[in-house]
Amino acid sequence: MTRRAVLLAAAVGLCSWGAYATPTLTLIPPSGNLTGYDGQTVGWGFTITNDTSDWLLITGSFFCNTGGDPNSTDCLTPAPGTLISPTYGPEFGTYTDYIGARATEVPATGATGPTAFSPGSPGFGVGEYKVNSNAPLASMDAGNLFVTYNLYQGSPVDGGTPDPKDTGNLELSAAASVTVVPVPEPAAFLLVGGSLVALVWLRLHRRRNFLCPRIHGEN
Repeated sequence: MTRRAVLLAAAVGLCSWGAYATPTLTLIPPSGNLTGYDGQTVGWGFTITNDTSDWLLITGSFFCNTGGDPNSTDCLTPAPGTLISPTYGPEFGTYTDYIGARATEVPATGATGPTAFSPGSPGFGVGEYKVNSNAPLASMDAGNLFVTYNLYQGSPVDGGTPDPKDTGNLELSAAASVTVVPVPEPAAFLLVGGSLVALVWLRLHRRRNFLCPRIHGEN
């Protein structure tokens, strides 16, 4: 192969790499797997890495059960819906967006995060999942978290303008799930607390027995 052919092949490779550059979403925890008990609120943190020359303005997030996609299916109504109108929203809990509500931006060729989950209105992270009060034990919502965004030339909150190349319906996704687990037993907390009280009493009792003979002997 001639030197010119080698350079041409390298140039084509670089162009192809640039054409497929795309932002990535990494959840916290990286597995995306959470557990929650009856009525508990849990959620996901995130890091978004942007390897493009555009800024990203995050517009929303959705939890979709397996097979769902907010661009083409209903990910808001609880699954499974009907055979005629299947739905892909959480079946055993309620999902609330945080990252879009905060109008999060990601700089060009940069990253935002890691941002840990912290509940609020809105809180920090991608979003929250509140387990239903009647969710059966061991039930699971499993699918993907989707984060939707738009492209901007420059910071969208500091004078940037929408990129004409933005095709709309842009999204990132990562596998996610929530499994319902038993509520921690109060008895377990009482047992631990009782053990601590007993330990403190025993130490005080031993100290008293140690000091009292010395006191009586001095008298």
